[in-house]
Amino acid sequence: MNIQKIIVAVILLITLAVYSNRFTWFSPAEASDTAPLEIKARAGGIALVSGAANQVTLPANITFTANEPATIYYTTNGTDPTTATPTFSKIVTSGYAATGPTINGIDSILVTLGEDAAGNLTSVKSYTFFTP
Repeated sequence: MNIQKIIVAVILLITLAVYSNRFTWFSPAEASDTAPLEIKARAGGIALVSGAANQVTLPANITFTANEPATIYYTTNGTDPTTATPTFSKIVTSGYAATGPTINGIDSILVTLGEDAAGNLTSVKSYTFFTP
């Protein structure tokens, strides 16, 4: 009977040795680092949709949220922001949220770009507006 327990233990150890490389052990902080940065924009508590006209009441205060700490670059004149966009158009999120610009006219086009702590960039997103 002891030989059976030894054989089972040896088989178990061999199985663990063979399949151990299929498991990745990581901390919760590392798990969030594998997800790409995602920036969302809201106006008056309503989620904005990139690439579509968004109905807002003017003036509209924009807020940004991110799934990790990020720097958010934006413009309100329709031009694409870059990491060289002037400081007044750059927000570093605090607690994954940040207050953005105020949209005063329906001719404003909000364009955003996000950068995570590792320097990875999001795609550029554009938001247009109309009033009810």
